[in-house]
Amino acid sequence: MKKDMKPKSKLWLWLLIGALVLAAVGATLFFVFSGTSNGKQNAEEVIRADLYWNVDRLFYTENSESGLSNREPAEDGVYYIRFAYNGAHVELPIVDKQLVNYIDSLSLMGLVFDDGVVVDAVDPREVATEIAFEHYFQKAQGNDLVFNSSLTMNGMQIQIAVCELTEIYDVSGVVEPVGKILSASELKPMDRVTAYTNSAGQLTHVFLDQHPVESAIYWRTVCKYNSTEKSTTREAD
Repeated sequence: MKKDMKPKSKLWLWLLIGALVLAAVGATLFFVFSGTSNGKQNAEEVIRADLYWNVDRLFYTENSESGLSNREPAEDGVYYIRFAYNGAHVELPIVDKQLVNYIDSLSLMGLVFDDGVVVDAVDPREVATEIAFEHYFQKAQGNDLVFNSSLTMNGMQIQIAVCELTEIYDVSGVVEPVGKILSASELKPMDRVTAYTNSAGQLTHVFLDQHPVESAIYWRTVCKYNSTEKSTTREAD
């Protein structure tokens, strides 16, 4: 029998290769775009830590003879604690009295939830990076804030840029509501602050917990002190 010496068509091979390439490209694009979307979402979840300021801590602990919290549960047996969180107040439920005592020993914390109920509190340094603890605001320099470890401004300086993630909270108790958001321009020299960044080194939280002591200054226009007799010569009306 006579053999067919014509070369077989390779069209089917090229079609197969093309299909494999298209499938690979499609899978890659799906991975890239879905990965980017998920990555962005995950990054947003951890880009700014959730930090809570205990608004009424001093009220329930300052005059406590035992040193523990004086909080009482509500009628439903649950404790409700008010926190300043991202510029607003939130009241969160807690059922464990021991946890209430622990929370009222802290001013600032991260919280752990189970079905909307607070089940644990953690040191803020576990969820964010503390770059300045009870430092003093020295000055604003361009887009940067400068903090100093010493009230006399001769200590260690920390200079960090304000970004879109930065929020400054007044938790001093002087300004209402506690935890009110301030602009960087409202910071005053010698304001005491504690500051946190995210894992990327971006400034996220600044808590202003103490303003410098301020007092009106008066100039005495007439001196009526008798230095010899050590008494005043001022007469009553």
